[in-house]
Amino acid sequence: SESRKCKATLRGHYYPIQCLHAQGNVLITGSLDNSIRAWELPTSQPDQQDELQDDNQPYLLMNRAHNFDVFCLQFQDSLLVTGSSDNTVKIWQMSWGTSERCNYVPYAIDCRETLRVNSCVTSMQFEGDRVVTGSANKQAQLWDMHTGQAVATFSGHTDSIRALQFTQNCIVTGSNDSTVKVWDLRRKEATATLRGHKGGIRCLKFEGSRLVTGSTDHSVRLWDLNSGLSYTMLEYSTSVTALGFHKDTLAAGFHDTRIQLLSF
Repeated sequence: SESRKCKATLRGHYYPIQCLHAQGNVLITGSLDNSIRAWELPTSQPDQQDELQDDNQPYLLMNRAHNFDVFCLQFQDSLLVTGSSDNTVKIWQMSWGTSERCNYVPYAIDCRETLRVNSCVTSMQFEGDRVVTGSANKQAQLWDMHTGQAVATFSGHTDSIRALQFTQNCIVTGSNDSTVKVWDLRRKEATATLRGHKGGIRCLKFEGSRLVTGSTDHSVRLWDLNSGLSYTMLEYSTSVTALGFHKDTLAAGFHDTRIQLLSF
């Protein structure tokens, strides 16, 4: 099989990683320890693995963001949005500066607004002034970020939604019912249900027709959204709880608190 090398292992959270998002040379992670942490990504070659220990304070900043678990997050430029089991979505303003490596990185965050949701927020994404949330009540909802009001509801899963992503007219959701659903945002209905995992979906990421999903069945699957076909890309000894990819790097977070960066 194809060899995939670990680029780095980042340590700092005290409980399992639930979400992560990478942009440029910055990675932000959320955890069951109620906190979010920002990391400056290493620049070593794939065959030179870095092991960064917590006592060296490798992360750029840490914030006790919510009263309970941080299940989802996304950042773009200076805007960070997080969702939690405390039934809230928080919108943060990040301040950026230059690090010792001369990279442009965040050094402080302040909460700008809090949206109140009627269920545990397990997944979320924002685009422009729109936010889509997935919740323990088995529903996905589209929100207006300015008014704080839900403008559309998507129902069809038989268990809680744990992962989602949306583009202008499409939402993809992953659930504890082991399925992935593709929704038409205009018609407000599901157009496909994807089956392949043997456990609940914990994370997903798609770009074009390529979809990657992580599950409690300890696997990462790669899907073709045009055909609906998939195969097991990677297998582990613990649940895959967070995924992201950028160019040739796949970032994966695990239930045992590890984060791995792999050639993709």
